[in-house]
Amino acid sequence: MRFQIAHSCDPSARPSFDNGNSEMHLVATRDIKAGDEITVSYIDTSVREDEDVVQARYRRRKELARGWRFACQCDRCVREAPPSSAGEKELEIKDESKVEPIVSQIDQEAAAQGNSPFTAADTTTTVD
Repeated sequence: MRFQIAHSCDPSARPSFDNGNSEMHLVATRDIKAGDEITVSYIDTSVREDEDVVQARYRRRKELARGWRFACQCDRCVREAPPSSAGEKELEIKDESKVEPIVSQIDQEAAAQGNSPFTAADTTTTVD
């Protein structure tokens, strides 16, 4: 059985490879109810000592855009977005202008080569 698991910067599960092989088990990090989406983090989501929350968010989103080719819009990234004062909003717009064109360019290159681009929409798993 093959399926994909969605990313979140505040995941509901973490991967575990207890058997020493490639068999992955998911361990819940909080209560998951029937119908809830199961998510894992594709990257390190911790806030480092030299970062504030906004800088950590920027680092996470940049890493996801480069390595996973999508702009993260998970609940945590939305919640940790800078305040919408004029100066901060301009920084947010700059951030998006760097992420979205990279994702778009990679998708266009993949389409030109006949490959199907990977999108966040392809990564949904729910508990039955």
